[in-house]
Amino acid sequence: MPYALLIDNDTALLESVKRTAELAGHDLLTADSWDDGLNLFHVHCPDLVIADYNLPGSRHGLQLIAAIRQLRPSVRLVLLSAYIDEQDIAEIAGLDLV
Repeated sequence: MPYALLIDNDTALLESVKRTAELAGHDLLTADSWDDGLNLFHVHCPDLVIADYNLPGSRHGLQLIAAIRQLRPSVRLVLLSAYIDEQDIAEIAGLDLV
């Protein structure tokens, strides 16, 4: 069965999206950190990974999805953020993630 993985440090968002996905009949794994997300990715091999751009710590979501892309190029990736500026947009545009 296909899986999706949502990685975000906002636990309220994780719980809300997980409930909504389950009500719609989808399996959604959630993680609240880079390390937990990467571990779940290795164990469950999700078809879709959604990561928050502003994950706390020194490694942000953009680096995480770039690392995941290197591990499995066929995985679908979504980067989300409530706050993003022009410099962030330029950095994202400069990567070959598609």
